[in-house]
Amino acid sequence: MRIKQALKAEGRSQRWVAAQIGMSEATFRRKLADDSFTATQFVQIASALKIDVASLHDFNSADAKAAA
Repeated sequence: MRIKQALKAEGRSQRWVAAQIGMSEATFRRKLADDSFTATQFVQIASALKIDVASLHDFNSADAKAAA
């Protein structure tokens, strides 16, 4: 499950999650668009949404990006 999918599934907005992790909504949106969250931020987002952190990131696509 990706972050946008998780937000929708949990009925939460980007604004809400950004506030929960102490980040501005603009920064959250930029990091979401760039797929540039740190590992710590992934953990914080998963915690805020009460889901498993591994479900937030498609590790296969990250591996494909790294290999390209």
